[in-house]
Amino acid sequence: IACALLENGACSVYEARPAACRKYYSLSVDTCRNAFEAPAEPLSGALEDDGLRLAGNAVALGYARGIEDAGRDTHRYELHAALIEAMENPKSARRYRDGKKAFVSA
Repeated sequence: IACALLENGACSVYEARPAACRKYYSLSVDTCRNAFEAPAEPLSGALEDDGLRLAGNAVALGYARGIEDAGRDTHRYELHAALIEAMENPKSARRYRDGKKAFVSA
């Protein structure tokens, strides 16, 4: 599934991109180019640095624990479905603040 946040092949929310996106990057221009040009083909080549991946996972897990401790919705949603619902249903934010399932149709 192509990312719903891409516009003309570039991230339209790069400065505010989700944490899940922030920890991923490619170590190889060729790997990145091949993935873009042939998305159905298996990835090959250097994909990410193990240290950065582990640090990103630690940040994500710490954030998730903080959200849980704050009594917020910790359900994992499919990004595109949640984005659509967030844009079309203003009650999503209120449900999130109230600790309820934020995206009922995602």
